[in-house]
Amino acid sequence: MCELTRAPEFEARVIAARLGSEGLLAEVRGVDPTYPSMSGVSVWVEESGLETAREILMWEDLAAAADDDTAAAPPALWFIVALFLLVAAFTLARVVAGS
Repeated sequence: MCELTRAPEFEARVIAARLGSEGLLAEVRGVDPTYPSMSGVSVWVEESGLETAREILMWEDLAAAADDDTAAAPPALWFIVALFLLVAAFTLARVVAGS
């Protein structure tokens, strides 16, 4: 077996479960029930499934990035600038129409 990645314990267990759902044997190593590790624990996979496991993690990271709704939301500054320009355009149109 070889080490795939290090992560906090909960995340490492989720990774191992995800890999297990794809039919890969995965182990979480370095868990100490009396003193949690600050540097995380290791996720190990069989050497024959290492590349497949890396691909699964890569696709999971890409899917998580694509689902990030904060990137699609417009910044508040752009909203304020657009509102200001809209009000200025209506004011200018009323001034021009009145003269």
